[in-house]
Amino acid sequence: MLNDLWIHDEKDKTKANLISRCFDTNFEGVHFPRPFGVIYAEERPTYDDILSHQMEK
Repeated sequence: MLNDLWIHDEKDKTKANLISRCFDTNFEGVHFPRPFGVIYAEERPTYDDILSHQMEK
C-alpha cells in the first residue's frame, strides 16, 4: 500500500507539469484534488545576485 503513494519531488519538471495539467480537469464527473504548495522549484540566481555580480565587474 505504501508503494501506491506518490512522493512529490519539486525539482522534477515532468511531475510538476503532470500535476499542473490535472488542476481543473474533469474526467467523467470526477474532480481531482487541487494541488497546492511548491509544485516546481528551480535553483537560479536572484536579481540581486546578478546585479551585484555586474557591479563588481
